[in-house]
Amino acid sequence: MKRYNELQEADNIKNNRFSDCMFVSPPKSVTCENNKPVLVYE
Repeated sequence: MKRYNELQEADNIKNNRFSDCMFVSPPKSVTCENNKPVLVYE
């Protein structure tokens, strides 16, 4: 597990990525406003 975490950290640094471990729920629907998609979460 330690080696996996080290490799993951190196990959994240190399590719300028990070994670806050926040889970984002999928939108309930998608609408269109001004010809652009708008994600609806409520």
